[in-house]
Amino acid sequence: MSMLAFIRDGKLPKKIEKRKQSEEERKDKSRQYDREKRRRQWSEKWMRDDNGMTRPWLSFDTEQQKMFCSTCRQYGVKILRVQNGPFVLGTDNFKLEAIKEHETSKGHVKSSLAQKAAQAPPATTAAEHALASLNKANLDKLKLLFRNVHAIAKKGRPFTDFTWMCQ
Repeated sequence: MSMLAFIRDGKLPKKIEKRKQSEEERKDKSRQYDREKRRRQWSEKWMRDDNGMTRPWLSFDTEQQKMFCSTCRQYGVKILRVQNGPFVLGTDNFKLEAIKEHETSKGHVKSSLAQKAAQAPPATTAAEHALASLNKANLDKLKLLFRNVHAIAKKGRPFTDFTWMCQ
């Protein structure tokens, strides 16, 4: 059967036109249903992700009927100044997609890192380890310099030998 059988006077057959219109109409009806009639609600299932990991940061206020991110509320406002985010102020966008999107957002990731750093025991953060290694390096340099000065003073050598010994 030839493709010309489907084309009549440059127009598509009525079945194909009807199918295209119906797909667009279905999408419009679905959007309209979502906007006007569908009432989304909080679900306890959202406290766990697809891998079974919990979302302890996600909380729901029954009085306001809004969900929040406790991590972003506590650490995002103080450190990142994310004051107007939907999960900081509270959102009624009860879609799993919105939760997953927030979970991978830069603001949430930074807030989570700030929370981990604040809750970490002393002398275990990366910044403290870096500072300790810098201090140790400076202390080792000073030990060598004082050892050289002591040797010069003990042997009665001239102080001009100090620069030669330090090289």
